[in-house]
Amino acid sequence: MLFNSIISRLRLASEDQFPCNVLEQHTLCGNKEVIAYIKKFGRKHIFTHAGTMIEKYFRIGASAVLRSTLALMFFLASPMLVFSASTFIHLTDTHIRSQESIERFRSVIDDIETLNLKPDFIINSGDITELGSLPEYKSYKQIVDSSAYTFYHLIGNHDVRWSNVGKKRFIDQLGPLYQSLDLGSVQLILLDTGVLLEQYGHFSLESLNWLKTELASIEKTKPIILAGHHPPFLSSRYIDNELELFKIIADYNVILFLCGHGHQNKHWTVNGIDFFMTKAVMAEDPGYRIIKITDKNEIQIYTRTISSQSKLELTRSLTSRRLDIDISVRSPRVDRCYDDNLPILMTIRNVDEAEISIDQRNWISLKQSGSKFLTNFDISYLPPGQHTLLLKVNDNNGRSALRLFEFEIDRHLTQLAFKAETRGEIQSTPLIHENAIIFGSNDGFLYNLDSDIGTENWKFATRGPVTTRPLIVADTLFFTSGDGYCYALDSETGAPYWKVRIAESIYSSPDYANGRLFFGSSDSCMNCISATDGSLIWKFKTGGFIKVKPAVKFGKIAFGAWDGYFYCLSQQNGDLLWKKQISETFYYSPATSNPLIASDKVYFASHDHKVHALHIHTGDIIWEHSAKDHQPGYSSPANFDDKIVLGSLSGHLFALAEDDGQEIWTSVLSDSLDPVFDSSPVVGYPQVIVGSVNGNLYSTSIETGERLWSYRLNHGYIFATPAIKDDIAYIGSTDGYFYAIRFLQTKHDM
Repeated sequence: MLFNSIISRLRLASEDQFPCNVLEQHTLCGNKEVIAYIKKFGRKHIFTHAGTMIEKYFRIGASAVLRSTLALMFFLASPMLVFSASTFIHLTDTHIRSQESIERFRSVIDDIETLNLKPDFIINSGDITELGSLPEYKSYKQIVDSSAYTFYHLIGNHDVRWSNVGKKRFIDQLGPLYQSLDLGSVQLILLDTGVLLEQYGHFSLESLNWLKTELASIEKTKPIILAGHHPPFLSSRYIDNELELFKIIADYNVILFLCGHGHQNKHWTVNGIDFFMTKAVMAEDPGYRIIKITDKNEIQIYTRTISSQSKLELTRSLTSRRLDIDISVRSPRVDRCYDDNLPILMTIRNVDEAEISIDQRNWISLKQSGSKFLTNFDISYLPPGQHTLLLKVNDNNGRSALRLFEFEIDRHLTQLAFKAETRGEIQSTPLIHENAIIFGSNDGFLYNLDSDIGTENWKFATRGPVTTRPLIVADTLFFTSGDGYCYALDSETGAPYWKVRIAESIYSSPDYANGRLFFGSSDSCMNCISATDGSLIWKFKTGGFIKVKPAVKFGKIAFGAWDGYFYCLSQQNGDLLWKKQISETFYYSPATSNPLIASDKVYFASHDHKVHALHIHTGDIIWEHSAKDHQPGYSSPANFDDKIVLGSLSGHLFALAEDDGQEIWTSVLSDSLDPVFDSSPVVGYPQVIVGSVNGNLYSTSIETGERLWSYRLNHGYIFATPAIKDDIAYIGSTDGYFYAIRFLQTKHDM
């Protein structure tokens, strides 16, 4: 990890700033291995590609002398990685797993070899592997290391969604999640859009904070190229906080954004920035793009596949094409709340048209009267809470400008009680304990807040993201972390009692029974440890990573794994009582929906859009509900009386009868698709509350499914399950904030 930290901070000066004789002065009395290396690769290569060079030689077991010399070269270097590069390759979505994907990647490397103009380096913008496994990375690196090129890598959703150790493996195998490269006339900045255990795109808060600092050291007129895996600013939203990126880069000369994810060639322009999605390497006819920075203050983008010649797609100036606008805004205003109507009145000079979009949905043209643009926008269909208005203006020269405004809708049925900021995405389901609310954050801390006003009582640091739900037994608080430890703390003060390392990572929440804790881990094991001192009692090995919180009842422990099977073990000794194959395909494993034991049945969902009810004592199938219209798969079941309630990828809540799986009711949560992914419903009679991908909390009647209220937190995804206390719902978001939403009495006498 120290080495990864060094590499991630690499800033190397140009050869002029690093005297040639430094090499001779620090070759440790003319070490032959170092001299041979310099002769083989040349000084220019050493300075141009030092990050990858040091990384390779640290990892392949070079001698201590060579490693220490290369490290010394790094530390002697001054603070900016400078290239003399003029041409590089953008490729993406290699999805290394099968032999076919390996051969297609090789075919692209072979095709690059045929180019007349050799690239200085190659960027792979993510989905490097299919499942994020170590064998896949090794297969990929074998091709990369044997090539003649230096590679820079970005993490994609496939690299982290199924990874049993989160983002660690990417860092260990390929280097930093984000970095900045000085190409001389252009700055190239690589960003992290991966979310732990999820398919969605998100600029990590850590990388955005780093980006602010990095941009502050760059001249505002210098051309900047950005790259990330997921595409920003398309009609379909792939990145929840793309507007945060927009705010950060607004004053800089960003000219180009390179991405993948969509597996096709696509070009669009927003705010003077050209966005290029590149065809997947794993495609039947693999493709890539060639980016050339010319000596005419221009950049050229060529598109190519292995079956076709390079085609010039764009030539553009290195100068921003954004439109500077003179704008005066009378409405909307940030100091007032709106109800069903949003008046928009703006004075904008020297533009030909103006459009608005609320929450990045549909674009609507504003009425124009001279330099005034106005309309009354119907917002009655929007939930109360925090919303964004995006203004886009254009002129006859094809230049455009974006402006972002925020406003609040208040209908008095729900309101924000408080929100508290952390330094990382929140995917942890909160726990209410007396007057405290406790949850984890991806910044590595477990937080304890006052549940009434949100002030911090204490926080506890770990060395990994805390995505799991804590558990309190008596006065002891237990939780697991992505650092592979299970922790026991004093629930009142946060003082540690003990910690024990079980595996490299843990993303499974613990459950408790009879003085024991049960949880899964990255080594594909279900673990049983003593709640007294953390000592291991037993481990049970499965064939796949275990992410779910196990269900514990009747002396049994039930759970699914990423091997297609659902398991039932003895709590006492971990013996296998039964297992049931749910899917023959890895992707449909019962591995994301936390199981629920009620009566003599265990309930869970799988990603083939089925809900399963198995006999807890035998594993026999009692019923299966196939609901393709509802698309269950990730959301975990909750129960009340005789009902099982789940969320769905199609934006529904639905209730099934416990006994036979027959549908009781279905609730459409939104007028537009708003998927429920990992968030699960929580029942606080007479309502059930769940969070959505679009950042909304929804409440429906547990009896009828009728929607009672909704509230929009912000743009961030909600992957956690809410907690309810009295008239407040608590939830965290990937925007890094923890929210308390107060809901008022309804006609259902809540």
